[in-house]
Amino acid sequence: MGAPQAWQDGYDGKGVKVAVLDTGIDPAHPDVAGKIVETRNFTDDPSVKDEHGHGTHVAATVAGTGAASNGLRKGVAPGADLAIGKVLDATGSGTESQVLAGMEWAAQESGADVVNLSLGGGPTDGTDPLSVAVDVLTEKTGSLFVIAAGNEGGDYTVGSPGAATSALTVGAVDANDALAPFSSRGPRLDEAIKPDITAPGVGITAARAAGTGLGTPVDDLHTKLSGTSMATPHVAGAAAILAQRHPEWQAGQLKDALVSTAKTIGGQTPYEQGGGRLDVARAVRQGVTATASLSMGVHEDGATDAPGGTLTYTNTSDRPVSLTLTPTLANLDGAAPAGGAVGLSATTLTVDAGAAATLQVSVDLAKPAHGRHAGYVTATTADGAAVAHTTLALTRRGKMHKIHFTAVERDGGAARVPLIAMYGAAARDDVYGFINRENEGWTVEVPEGTYHTQAIMGETQDELPVDTLVVIPELRVTADAEVVLDARTAVPVEIRTSQPVAQEGISTYFTHRTYGSRKISLGAMNFPSVEGLAVTPTEPVSDGTFEFASRWQLAAPRVTARRGRDALVVRPTIRSPEFEGRKRWPLAEDGAGDPAGKAVVVTSKTFGDWTAKQKALAAAGAAAMIVVGPDGRAMWQPWSPVGTREPLPTLMITHDRGQVLLDRTRAGGAVLDVTGAWATPYLYEVMQVSAGRVPERIVHDVSWRNTALVDSGYQESGGSGHGKDQRYGWRPWQTYDLDLQMETQRVVRTPLRRAEYVSSGDTQWQHVVQHMLTWESMNRLRGGLTGAPATYRAGQVVKERWFAPVVRPAALASSRTGDVLSVQVPEFVDADGHYGYAGGSGDKDTSAARFYRNGQQLEERKSLRGDFPAVQEDAEYRMELSTTRTSAEWQYATATRSAWTFRSVRPAGTEPLPLLGVDYDVPADLEGKVRRTLPVALGFTARGAKSMTAELSYDDGATWRRLPLVPTPAAVATASARGPHARRVASWSARPRAASGGRRAAAPYAG
Repeated sequence: MGAPQAWQDGYDGKGVKVAVLDTGIDPAHPDVAGKIVETRNFTDDPSVKDEHGHGTHVAATVAGTGAASNGLRKGVAPGADLAIGKVLDATGSGTESQVLAGMEWAAQESGADVVNLSLGGGPTDGTDPLSVAVDVLTEKTGSLFVIAAGNEGGDYTVGSPGAATSALTVGAVDANDALAPFSSRGPRLDEAIKPDITAPGVGITAARAAGTGLGTPVDDLHTKLSGTSMATPHVAGAAAILAQRHPEWQAGQLKDALVSTAKTIGGQTPYEQGGGRLDVARAVRQGVTATASLSMGVHEDGATDAPGGTLTYTNTSDRPVSLTLTPTLANLDGAAPAGGAVGLSATTLTVDAGAAATLQVSVDLAKPAHGRHAGYVTATTADGAAVAHTTLALTRRGKMHKIHFTAVERDGGAARVPLIAMYGAAARDDVYGFINRENEGWTVEVPEGTYHTQAIMGETQDELPVDTLVVIPELRVTADAEVVLDARTAVPVEIRTSQPVAQEGISTYFTHRTYGSRKISLGAMNFPSVEGLAVTPTEPVSDGTFEFASRWQLAAPRVTARRGRDALVVRPTIRSPEFEGRKRWPLAEDGAGDPAGKAVVVTSKTFGDWTAKQKALAAAGAAAMIVVGPDGRAMWQPWSPVGTREPLPTLMITHDRGQVLLDRTRAGGAVLDVTGAWATPYLYEVMQVSAGRVPERIVHDVSWRNTALVDSGYQESGGSGHGKDQRYGWRPWQTYDLDLQMETQRVVRTPLRRAEYVSSGDTQWQHVVQHMLTWESMNRLRGGLTGAPATYRAGQVVKERWFAPVVRPAALASSRTGDVLSVQVPEFVDADGHYGYAGGSGDKDTSAARFYRNGQQLEERKSLRGDFPAVQEDAEYRMELSTTRTSAEWQYATATRSAWTFRSVRPAGTEPLPLLGVDYDVPADLEGKVRRTLPVALGFTARGAKSMTAELSYDDGATWRRLPLVPTPAAVATASARGPHARRVASWSARPRAASGGRRAAAPYAG
């Protein structure tokens, strides 16, 4: 962004005071020692000392000397002075009154030229108290307030006090100038331009306050953070440099210069980047600057006002400059351009040396279509070089209309609706509501336009509940209107499989809509008690794209039942004991005759009332209980293997389905044929997709044309004989984040081999498996192992084994940038490459890591994850990691010791580190046992290695025996192992050596 060029010109902020209002400062940190000219504490903490870490990082980014890194990590304005106002306490929190007091002190008492606020609250229109205070203080003192836009990442999210008109509000980009996903975007709530500028804010390494662990520590004196909080001090430092260059300039002139000379980035709108990414060198060296921005308001159809404003061009050079001026204005909410809408009082302008010149901007409101419009007036010199630009913004919208929603249930009655959503041309037009009084409906007033509209009707209250989605991708609002949400018009989503199935987890459904600048993704979920989903058919969309998708988890029923030729849908209760194989139970009604050896049919009047009868029936010798549910009530519980078992197998059946069973039972001689298969030998993971529209019928036939087979094996590691799994699925337009996915945890019997039929195509899947049961079931599984995200081809067959030996540490990623070694070594990686970390499961995991340079131990940590310090010159590094896992739930590979030794020198950019690894091929079954055949073939794979040795121990490592290795293709070696028949546990080690000269690596040995 050009700061070193400004330093070369002699401008580093010397003589300029920057106030940093934050969490305080570590005054002893080498990067800021001697830089602090005054401090003030506005919090309840005892001193200005930074016990959080944020303030020291920010202050050093503004004006740090880089002393802690031999000048490598200087701040932007290392010559500037720092005034520190502590307005946020040790937790990083503060009140508005504390921030306001700090602002007044910084601008009025301290007399700071620049005030940095890497903090903020919720979005406003700029009239909130703190934003108004910024404007008042700026006008009164001339201090420039540089303020973070916020980290909310969506439109209309720029927070206070960054919403202030006079503030220089900062968004964040990464090292490639890509907008950071978290960077708050504009416009302001009144449609004005915000943020004003962007600067680097991703992975910023700066000073680490003593005793703090904020961010990703690089070493004792530095840590890495991301946020608009990190981008803001870059701009504050640039303002200090510019203030040194032009000591007579006030806040507005500094802001104009920085924004109008920033580098605009293609693909980013003015509401995302303002004037563009900060360019310090250009702001310092260039003689011509322009008005930063011109926000021209919101204009409704029929308005008679004339939007526009004045632009000022300033020339600080010693010669006149002739400028050609070109306006652009793009419709951000649609394809209709606003060509010719912007008028200028002159298209050329000469600005005399040391003078300023103005021109007028006007907009013809007959030309822009509805929506938000933004662009630039760009000034170029005679050689065609762009020298300055002004950011423009204007919003056009149609007249307001009232829409009245009513709803109809599937049975024709008036309906309540828990959620109605309308999405317009911009997020500002979006509305949400509900119908709580079914006979009144809901009325909303919206601007004229086209809205993506949908309503979740909610599940029906009957024995087989059905959820209904009403979707109208293009609801055109041109006048007041009545909209009826009619569940009767919805069609069922039909998933057809070749084998019997029951819902094994939640079902989810989604819509995705794009048009103009909008990307709208909506999702909802249902528990397995909801039997079905219906959605209203639509016409193909005429503008943009549309997709409806539904996700289903269907597994082999744990219990199947037949009475004669008739199949019956039954479900076990939550604590029902398991039974395996086929049973033939004579049926008897509760209270009618001797229940011994029979399945007793009980009629339930309220859900759960049958439990009071279980003990007596079990004592009387009943074989099982069949519960016929209350009329109109769904009969479902999530079966679980944990907890006290009920005294006899108990199965549930809905009221209507159970009436035939009751009739046959009362007639006498009825027999129920049941089969228990609690290990669920097959599973269907279905993603049904309808692109462009919702069709008149939605039928997804699972076949080899749309499905892959994942042949999965789940290792038994000890303990209860049960684990858990989750398979996450998301469409290409969904954000990859497992914590954002709607998913429940499924119980898996172990050991288990299961056929898993997974939808192919562009749906991405990721599987997470835990080797033991967890106490809760709704959240993302922690601990266990995770597979890499994957898509599948139709007809593809994939074989996977979970927790297959040897489970040990492995280096997934490692690189060096500058003098930072970045490594990622999960503590637990199985033979198929599924990875996990210590401490996430219920096991008492322990791990210890050590880091050496040239034989000297520098650090001891719990893990080999994160950044480690390196030196510029060539050096030898060694990383060691030990793990233990010793609970009853984990009986194999209970301890590992791993070490990597390699040489490295500072690279020009980023390069991978030579951390080799060994993949093991052990012929163990799903119980972790190897058949007693001699010899036993073991496989070792070390990619990138030029040589490898292996050893075997049968006495927990007391003695080792060298294994002869037989090289095979693809860097694989096999060995034959022989040992005493009585031995049950073996340990082995493998050591590959890297192919690249002068570098070597030692890989794990595990037992």
